[in-house]
Amino acid sequence: MSEQDRNLAQMGDDQYLRHHRAQEQIQQAIQQVLPGASDLTKDEIVARLSAALAERGIGPQPRNWLDAVASEAQRGRLYVEEEGLGRPAPE
Repeated sequence: MSEQDRNLAQMGDDQYLRHHRAQEQIQQAIQQVLPGASDLTKDEIVARLSAALAERGIGPQPRNWLDAVASEAQRGRLYVEEEGLGRPAPE
């Protein structure tokens, strides 16, 4: 089961906190590659995004997700990782 398939409401607090932190790291990596992305090819954006994720300790992501983020970045749009609905982030 991948992290995306997990029911956030059923996670314990520690699991949810790790998930939330990973989502924050992913969002930061996406934001890092957005500036200047409109001048890059999709493959160049994917490479930069993969490197930014790796720098943050995030493992390889599915190619279709990377392509979706890269396509948005080429259009100058920020891909936003969805956080679990109905459960606030722990403070």
